[in-house]
Amino acid sequence: MKFFTFTKAGRNWNEDRCYVCNNFGFVLDGATSLFEQKFSNFSTDAEWYSNWWKEYLIKNLPNTKKTIKEIVRKGIVDITKEYTKLSNGEVVKDFPSSTISVFRVVEENIEYFCLGDSPILFETKTNYAFSVCKTDLILLDEINKCIIEDRANKANIDYIFARKQFPESINEGRKRKNSPNGYYILADFPDAVNYALIGIVPKNLIKKIIILSDGYSQIYEVFHYVHSKKLITKINSEKDVQKFYNKLFKLQEKDKKCNKFLRFKVRDDSTLVYYEF
Repeated sequence: MKFFTFTKAGRNWNEDRCYVCNNFGFVLDGATSLFEQKFSNFSTDAEWYSNWWKEYLIKNLPNTKKTIKEIVRKGIVDITKEYTKLSNGEVVKDFPSSTISVFRVVEENIEYFCLGDSPILFETKTNYAFSVCKTDLILLDEINKCIIEDRANKANIDYIFARKQFPESINEGRKRKNSPNGYYILADFPDAVNYALIGIVPKNLIKKIIILSDGYSQIYEVFHYVHSKKLITKINSEKDVQKFYNKLFKLQEKDKKCNKFLRFKVRDDSTLVYYEF
């Protein structure tokens, strides 16, 4: 058995959190609220939010008498109370949020739980690979990319500037957080767990598991440098993870105005969890 984590900040702070051990692993990708409210002592409340979840999951995932869904639901209730306390009586206009992708080894099975766009990649012992990832947030982002590209073309400006100049579509999309016409994510809505991808894979079939935040998965989702099924077979060490990250970094630098490979910022926090039986 071999496992490790990797994370790189996209700015001066990192809103991703990750962890892996003998029996489970997870990736969290925090997102700040739309409003300029800040109640924590972290760089952003999104960082506080994902950090809280990291500590909570490390403490509670070992309890296999409870399902991951039950653990996450209780966590949403608890963190909502905690964040409300931090606000010190001020009305919280919009809670910070986070993706969550988890795997847990329980007896002869691997359980998985996924909310948001942090994919879980599995490689079987026969070298077959497949991905588990929610698509609602990904679809919303793709639509917003098209809207902003159209605005950029009409205004004859670079995509990266259009993203800042015309934030309406993204803001409107974020307002549909945890709603039928939007997407489901960790925030302050316990029933979001009902919309997670939840399943079980027989442990004896699997050789390797990798979880990525969308900042790292850009290497195949945005830049198409390598297919996800190829990526998991090529990553076997921390050196491999760093090598692919270095390539991603260079690709991002070559397209700093985001005109060729559409994305909302030059780079995002990039995180990966590796687990091999």
